[in-house]
Amino acid sequence: MKKYLLIAALCMAPVAQAGLMDSIATMNFATKEAVRYKVDVYGYDARVYEFVPEHNPDYVCIMLATGGNTNAVQMECIPRKQ
Repeated sequence: MKKYLLIAALCMAPVAQAGLMDSIATMNFATKEAVRYKVDVYGYDARVYEFVPEHNPDYVCIMLATGGNTNAVQMECIPRKQ
């Protein structure tokens, strides 16, 4: 029984550390200011991110990411109001 628990723990370790490995791989990336907030959507953990692209400051991009079992992402960039 202990052997099976050890094998299960070893198989799950890479999955649990995926966020850590991604953070290490991208730690030298430049960080830009973004507005982020949660949206109250029934059954989903939806988050919204708004940012201005570095190479096109005339636009603002809005990204919606849902959590849970869907893991859906949608992004749209629209002209900024001047």
